[in-house]
Amino acid sequence: MKPELFDSELKIMKTLWKHGDCTAGQMAKLLKDEIGWNRNTAYTVIKKCIEKGAVIRLEPNLLCRAAVTRQEIRAAVCGCCQDGAAGDPAGTAAHILPGVSPGIRSGEWRDDIVPAE
Repeated sequence: MKPELFDSELKIMKTLWKHGDCTAGQMAKLLKDEIGWNRNTAYTVIKKCIEKGAVIRLEPNLLCRAAVTRQEIRAAVCGCCQDGAAGDPAGTAAHILPGVSPGIRSGEWRDDIVPAE
Protein backbone atom coordinates (compact mmCIF):
# COMPACT_ATOMS: atom_id res chain seq x y z
CA MET A 1 0.00 0.00 0.00
CA LYS A 2 1.37 3.41 -0.97
CA PRO A 3 1.49 6.17 1.62
CA GLU A 4 -1.40 8.60 1.94
CA LEU A 5 0.09 12.05 1.49
CA PHE A 6 -1.30 15.43 2.50
CA ASP A 7 -0.98 18.53 0.31
CA SER A 8 2.16 19.71 2.10
CA GLU A 9 3.79 16.29 1.64
CA LEU A 10 2.85 16.32 -2.05
CA LYS A 11 4.77 19.60 -2.36
CA ILE A 12 7.88 17.79 -1.11
CA MET A 13 7.29 14.97 -3.58
CA LYS A 14 6.72 17.37 -6.49
CA THR A 15 10.02 19.08 -5.65
CA LEU A 16 11.88 15.75 -5.64
CA TRP A 17 10.22 14.61 -8.86
CA LYS A 18 11.11 17.90 -10.53
CA HIS A 19 14.67 18.36 -9.24
CA GLY A 20 15.79 14.80 -8.43
CA ASP A 21 17.79 13.84 -5.33
CA CYS A 22 18.47 16.82 -3.03
CA THR A 23 19.74 17.39 0.47
CA ALA A 24 17.18 18.64 2.97
CA GLY A 25 18.92 22.03 2.90
CA GLN A 26 18.67 22.22 -0.90
CA MET A 27 15.00 21.26 -0.73
CA ALA A 28 14.35 23.91 1.93
CA LYS A 29 15.89 26.56 -0.35
CA LEU A 30 13.89 25.37 -3.37
CA LEU A 31 10.66 25.35 -1.36
CA LYS A 32 11.38 28.81 0.02
CA ASP A 33 11.94 30.14 -3.50
CA GLU A 34 8.97 28.29 -5.04
CA ILE A 35 6.27 28.54 -2.36
CA GLY A 36 7.66 30.64 0.48
CA TRP A 37 8.19 27.95 3.11
CA ASN A 38 10.69 28.56 5.90
CA ARG A 39 13.44 26.03 6.62
CA ASN A 40 11.75 24.54 9.71
CA THR A 41 8.51 23.87 7.80
CA ALA A 42 10.41 22.13 5.01
CA TYR A 43 12.39 19.97 7.46
CA THR A 44 9.23 19.00 9.38
CA VAL A 45 7.37 17.94 6.23
CA ILE A 46 10.42 16.09 4.85
CA LYS A 47 10.58 14.17 8.15
CA LYS A 48 6.88 13.23 7.81
CA CYS A 49 7.50 11.98 4.26
CA ILE A 50 10.42 9.87 5.49
CA GLU A 51 8.27 8.41 8.30
CA LYS A 52 5.58 7.48 5.76
CA GLY A 53 8.13 5.85 3.45
CA ALA A 54 7.56 8.31 0.60
CA VAL A 55 11.12 9.69 0.88
CA ILE A 56 14.33 7.85 1.70
CA ARG A 57 17.65 9.30 2.89
CA LEU A 58 20.83 8.18 1.16
CA GLU A 59 24.48 8.32 2.19
CA PRO A 60 26.69 10.20 1.58
CA ASN A 61 25.44 13.73 2.24
CA LEU A 62 22.02 12.45 3.39
CA LEU A 63 20.36 13.01 0.04
CA CYS A 64 16.58 12.78 -0.06
CA ARG A 65 15.12 10.58 -2.81
CA ALA A 66 11.51 9.97 -3.76
CA ALA A 67 10.63 6.39 -2.81
CA VAL A 68 7.33 6.53 -4.72
CA THR A 69 6.59 7.70 -8.23
CA ARG A 70 3.94 10.12 -9.47
CA GLN A 71 2.15 7.17 -11.02
CA GLU A 72 2.03 5.29 -7.71
CA ILE A 73 0.57 8.30 -5.91
CA ARG A 74 -1.91 8.90 -8.74
CA ALA A 75 -2.96 5.24 -8.61
CA ALA A 76 -3.40 5.41 -4.84
CA VAL A 77 -5.57 8.51 -5.05
CA CYS A 78 -7.62 7.25 -8.01
CA GLY A 79 -7.85 3.80 -6.45
CA CYS A 80 -9.48 5.13 -3.29
CA CYS A 81 -12.17 6.72 -5.45
CA GLN A 82 -12.64 3.65 -7.63
CA ASP A 83 -12.99 1.29 -4.68
CA GLY A 84 -16.56 2.48 -4.32
CA ALA A 85 -16.22 3.99 -0.87
CA ALA A 86 -19.72 4.78 0.39
CA GLY A 87 -21.04 3.06 -2.75
CA ASP A 88 -20.50 6.18 -4.87
CA PRO A 89 -17.00 6.68 -6.30
CA ALA A 90 -17.96 9.98 -7.96
CA GLY A 91 -19.48 11.32 -4.76
CA THR A 92 -16.42 10.23 -2.80
CA ALA A 93 -14.15 12.03 -5.26
CA ALA A 94 -16.26 15.18 -4.99
CA HIS A 95 -16.02 14.97 -1.21
CA ILE A 96 -12.25 14.48 -0.90
CA LEU A 97 -11.00 16.52 -3.88
CA PRO A 98 -11.92 20.20 -3.71
CA GLY A 99 -13.42 21.60 -6.88
CA VAL A 100 -14.41 18.23 -8.36
CA SER A 101 -18.01 18.08 -9.43
CA PRO A 102 -20.04 14.98 -8.53
CA GLY A 103 -20.26 14.31 -12.28
CA ILE A 104 -16.59 13.24 -12.43
CA ARG A 105 -16.05 10.02 -14.33
CA SER A 106 -14.46 7.11 -12.50
CA GLY A 107 -10.70 7.22 -13.03
CA GLU A 108 -10.67 10.84 -14.23
CA TRP A 109 -7.65 12.70 -12.90
CA ARG A 110 -7.03 16.28 -11.83
CA ASP A 111 -3.55 17.46 -12.77
CA ASP A 112 -3.58 20.17 -10.09
CA ILE A 113 -3.44 17.42 -7.41
CA VAL A 114 -0.46 15.44 -8.78
CA PRO A 115 0.39 16.78 -12.25
CA ALA A 116 1.42 14.44 -15.01
CA GLU A 117 5.10 14.41 -15.87
